[in-house]
Amino acid sequence: MVAKIDTIKVIPSPPQQIHEQLSEQRLELTNALQTTLELRHLFQLFGEQIQAFIPHDGYHYYHPSLRETVEHGFKARHTCYAELHLNAEDYGLLVLYRNRAFSTYEMNVLDSLASCLIYPLKNITLYQQAMQAAHTDALTQVANRRALEENLRRECILALRQKSPLSIILIDIDHFKSINDNFGHDEGDRLLASVADCLKDCVRASDIVYRYGGEEFVILLSHTPIEGAELLAERIRYRLEHHTDSKLCGLPVTASFGVSALKNQDDGPQSLLNRADKAMYRAKMMGRNQVEIE
Repeated sequence: MVAKIDTIKVIPSPPQQIHEQLSEQRLELTNALQTTLELRHLFQLFGEQIQAFIPHDGYHYYHPSLRETVEHGFKARHTCYAELHLNAEDYGLLVLYRNRAFSTYEMNVLDSLASCLIYPLKNITLYQQAMQAAHTDALTQVANRRALEENLRRECILALRQKSPLSIILIDIDHFKSINDNFGHDEGDRLLASVADCLKDCVRASDIVYRYGGEEFVILLSHTPIEGAELLAERIRYRLEHHTDSKLCGLPVTASFGVSALKNQDDGPQSLLNRADKAMYRAKMMGRNQVEIE
C-alpha cells in the first residue's frame, strides 16, 4: 500500500528560490501559527509576521466550509491574494490591501508564506467541526443542552456586566407522549425536527434555539426584555397551532411556553431556567397551548 501524501496548492506557485530565501522566516511563521486554534488569532499572527516582508494596510479572509470571515485594517486600491488548497479541500482566499501596487516579488513572497497557513487551517477546521458536532443535537440539528449550559452562563455574565436585558423561552410540545404512542417514535422524531425548523424560522439571526431534552426546546434571547420574549413566544405559538401535519391525521401541533428574564446580580442561569420551567408548567396546568411569564 502506498501512503497518501498531502499536497498543498497555492496559486500561483512562486519560484523555488523564493522558498529558499524565506526558509528561516517560513519556519518561524509555521511555529507561530501552530500556537492557536482560533481563526481570527491565526490571521492576526500571520499578518503581524508578514508585515515586514509585505507591508499592507489590511486583509480579508473567508473560510468556505466554516463560513467565517476574518477582516483587519481597511480595504485599499491595490490587492495581493493567495488561494489556499490542500488536496481537494478549499481553505479559502486571502486578500491583502494597500494603496500602492504590490510588486511581483511581494506576490511571490505571499504565495510562499501563505502555504504556512494550510495545516493550521486544517487543524482549526477539524477542531471547529468536532466542537460543532459536540454541541449539536443530532436529530433536530439545533444546539444541544450542553451548548445551552455553556452559552447561558456566558450570556448571563455579559448581560449583568453590560446591564442589558436577557430572556429565555422554554417550549414543551403538548401531548407528545400520545403522538409517540399513536403514530410511532419515527413520526415523533420527525415532528421534533419539524418543530425545530419552525422555531429557527421564527427567531432572529442572533437568537439561538436549543433542544433542552425530550420534547422541550429553549430559545436564548440576548438584548431582549421579557415583553419582547413574550411577543415572540406568542408568535411561535400561533405558528405551531396553525401548522397541521397530514401524517398525524391533520392534528394540530401545539406547545406550552414559559418565559423568564434575568433580574439582578443575584440571578443566574439555573434560577432563570427554573422560572421559565415554572411558567411553562403553569401553562400546561391552565390548558396548554399558551404562554406564561414568570
